[in-house]
Amino acid sequence: MSKLAQAFAQANNKRTNGPRCTVAAMLDQLSAEDARAITNAIDSPLMSTHIAAILKSNGIEISVHPIRRHKNRGKPNGCACSRD
Repeated sequence: MSKLAQAFAQANNKRTNGPRCTVAAMLDQLSAEDARAITNAIDSPLMSTHIAAILKSNGIEISVHPIRRHKNRGKPNGCACSRD
């Protein structure tokens, strides 16, 4: 088996450690009440663009992209945070 074929044969879909999730880092800086409110919003059907707009209007600068990734956590297009 070639080196390349062997590399793919041994590959797995586990995520590698990368940079910390922007949303998780932001939540750590907030009060428990605010962090819970944001987490509830992220876990709700509320659109990521609306969440980002509300955060921005309250002085928290974060773009829609990390919010969308955090909404999709646990999925291939999401961040590596757990859903618990």
